[in-house]
Amino acid sequence: MGCPFTINGSASIGGKTIQTVISRDTTGQFGIEPTLPAAAAGTLSGRTNNTDGELTMGAADHGIQTGDKIAIFFAGGVCYGATVGTVAGVTVPFTGATGVDVDGVPAVLPAQGTAVVADVEVQETFAFDGDYLEGIVCKHTRRGHHRFLDAGAAVLAAADVPAGEPWGWISGQGGSNPLAGNAVATIILANGDSANASTITIGAGINTEV
Repeated sequence: MGCPFTINGSASIGGKTIQTVISRDTTGQFGIEPTLPAAAAGTLSGRTNNTDGELTMGAADHGIQTGDKIAIFFAGGVCYGATVGTVAGVTVPFTGATGVDVDGVPAVLPAQGTAVVADVEVQETFAFDGDYLEGIVCKHTRRGHHRFLDAGAAVLAAADVPAGEPWGWISGQGGSNPLAGNAVATIILANGDSANASTITIGAGINTEV
């Protein structure tokens, strides 16, 4: 058996401070910590339907190019995996946006005229068998989006994560393993902050001996 991973936590509630330690044995551990530059602010200036539309960006140096995949953040949700059409200055058309709200429920594009933040998605290799997962923790320093893909690019789990708050799952703590039954191949990341870069720290541990 390899080394365990350990999570230390603290809660202040009801006038009490509660310290916790969670430890799980693993046979393998994985971690990445990329930093994404600030995203670009704009407006959903055109809305063809729930998945397709057009953005008008607030500045010409928005950095989005024809053919990019982008995530579009708005109050209460994010639509991701949108394919950018032909960019013309600050005009960014797109198709095929899929959504999730802050509670993990499927979401669609907001109303036309909504202020948004758009970011070109970044893909990182993050490969392991989800059936062996003992725990996974992810934190974005700014609001962000991540989703795990299998080798066929199917989405296994997706989340819209508030700045500085952890996202994750630990065996034995209740709830279903979000990556069970699948082999994870990559993770897609996006920054939902147009003013600041975001560092995304992700660690996972597996146990192939259970």
